[in-house]
Amino acid sequence: MFFGELPVSGALGAVLAHTTRAGDAWLTKGKVLEQADIDRLTAAGITQIMAARLDEDDVPDDAAAMELAKAIVGRNIALGRAGGGRVNLSAERDGLFTLHRDVIEAINGVDEGITLATLAGDTRVPAGRMLATIRIIPLAMPRERLDMALGIARGSHGISLDAFEPKKAFLLQTTLTDTNQALLDKTFTVTDDRLALRNAAMIAEMRIEHDVTALAAALSTAAADDAVYSPDWILVSCAAAISDRCDVLPSAIEKAGGTVLRYGIPMDPGNVLLIGELRGKPVLGLPGCAHSPADNGFDRVLDRIAAGLEPDDAWLASLAPGGLLPEIPDRPQPRRHPGRLENPRIGMLLLAAGHGLRFGPDNKLLAEVDTLPVIAHAAARIAASGAERLLTVTARESDRVEAAIAQGIEQAGVDIELRYANNPTSDRGIASSLVIGVSRLCANDAIIVCLGDMPAVKASTMQQLRDCFRANPGAAMIIPCHHGQCGNPVLISRSLFDSALDLDGDAEVRQLITSSPESTIRLEVEDEGILLDCNTLADLEQLEAYLAEV
Repeated sequence: MFFGELPVSGALGAVLAHTTRAGDAWLTKGKVLEQADIDRLTAAGITQIMAARLDEDDVPDDAAAMELAKAIVGRNIALGRAGGGRVNLSAERDGLFTLHRDVIEAINGVDEGITLATLAGDTRVPAGRMLATIRIIPLAMPRERLDMALGIARGSHGISLDAFEPKKAFLLQTTLTDTNQALLDKTFTVTDDRLALRNAAMIAEMRIEHDVTALAAALSTAAADDAVYSPDWILVSCAAAISDRCDVLPSAIEKAGGTVLRYGIPMDPGNVLLIGELRGKPVLGLPGCAHSPADNGFDRVLDRIAAGLEPDDAWLASLAPGGLLPEIPDRPQPRRHPGRLENPRIGMLLLAAGHGLRFGPDNKLLAEVDTLPVIAHAAARIAASGAERLLTVTARESDRVEAAIAQGIEQAGVDIELRYANNPTSDRGIASSLVIGVSRLCANDAIIVCLGDMPAVKASTMQQLRDCFRANPGAAMIIPCHHGQCGNPVLISRSLFDSALDLDGDAEVRQLITSSPESTIRLEVEDEGILLDCNTLADLEQLEAYLAEV
C-alpha cells in the first residue's frame, strides 16, 4: 500500500487519509475519491491531499475488520456494521461473556495494525451490551497478515456469550433465637433481585432452625423428585457463618445425601462460599456479604451457574487475580479509607437520537450554527474537554449525524475515539437512548450524559464535573447549575447505573434525577450554555446570537 501526499489531479480512486473540508462539503477519512470529490477539492483550491493507494493483495480496513469479526465470533453475539476500520460485537441476549485469552492475545500479536479489545472474561452483560471491538488501524491490511489472524480465529469461538436460560431457585434461611427478622426479609429481597438479573426467579422460601437435622430435612424437601416447586437451584443463607466443613450446612448437606464440592473461594468479599450438590441440584451456601447487593464472590459463582457453566476448581482458582473486589461501605475491617478518587473512569455519552418534533421536519442536530451543525459543536466541545473516547447514541439520519460529529472533531483538532450505537426504539424517548448508553459504558465509575442539541456547553464545564467527582467519589449525581438554575450535562455515578438500565419512559428519567437528593451535588458553573438547547427555530436563533458573543 502506498500512503503519502498525492496531487488532487491524480487522486482519483485513492483512499482519503483524513477528513477534509471541500467548500461546503466534508469528505470523510476512508472515502474512495470519485470524480465529483476531485472536482470539489479543486474548486476549493486544494491541490495536495494525504491518501493511500491499495496494492492488489491489500484488504480495505472495513472488509478486513468484518472478516475477522465473522471468524472470531461465537454463540449469541451480534456483529455491527463496519465503519472506520471498526466492527463492534454486542450481546444478543442477557448472559455471561466468556473468552479464550490465548486466542485474543495471539490475534493481537499478528500485526500492530490488527487490534481486538474485549470486556474482561466472565462478565455478566445485558442484551445489547458491546462485548468487543475489532479495529484495523491502517487503511488496509495485507491479505497475508489478515489470513494469519483468521487462521487463529476460525473455529476457536474466541469470544462467546452463554445465555441465561430461565431457572427457578428455592431459598432456605436458618434462624437462631436472636435472628433479626428484618435481615431475613432483606436477604430475601436482595437475593430475589440477584436472581432476576440472571433470568431466574425465586419460587419458594423456607425459614428453619439453625440445626443440622432441621436443615437436612428442609434440603431433602427442596430437592425431592416430587417437590411441588422443582427448583433448579437451592440457596442457603445461614444464621451463623460457615466456619468448617463440619459446620451446620456442610453436615446437613451430607446428612440429606448430598456432597460438599467446595468450601471457600479466592475472592473477597465472598471467601466463605460453599458449593454442594444434592440429587443433581446445585446447593449454594451464601457468604455473609450476600445480605448486601454489593458485588461479591457469590455473584461470580451465580453468574457461572446461571449461564449453564460449571464452577470447577480450575475456574475458581482463576478468580484469584482480581479477586480482591472494591470496598463495601459496611465492611467490619475496611481495606482502605474513602477519599479523593484520583483516576476514576468517566465515560462520555452523547444522546443524539431524539426526533425533535417541535423543531419541524428538518433534523435539528444538523441545523447549522456558525458554519457547523449543532451536533458538531456539541462533539467538538466534548473532545476539547479532554475526553479520550465518546459514545454517541443515534437514530434518525445516523450517517449524516456521524459525519457531522466527525466534522466537529476535525474542527476541534483533538484526537478522540468515536463509537456509535443505534437506537431502534428512539420513538420511546430519551430513556431508551440512556439505557443503551449506560449498558455500553457501565464499566466506568461514572458517565457524563451530554445532549446533542446543546452545542454551547463549555469544555471547562465538563472538566469541572470530572474534577468534582474525583473529589467526591461518593456522589450519586452531579448537576451543573448557572445562577442556581440546573442544566446539562449531568454526571451519574455507578450507584445509579442499575436504576438507569431499568428506565422505561421519560417520566422515569425525571424520577432518576431526583432519586438521590442526599448524594446529589449541584455544581455552580459560569456557563450559561448548560441552559441553552435547540428545541425550536427560535432556540436556534438564540444559540446563534449567544455563540457569536462568546
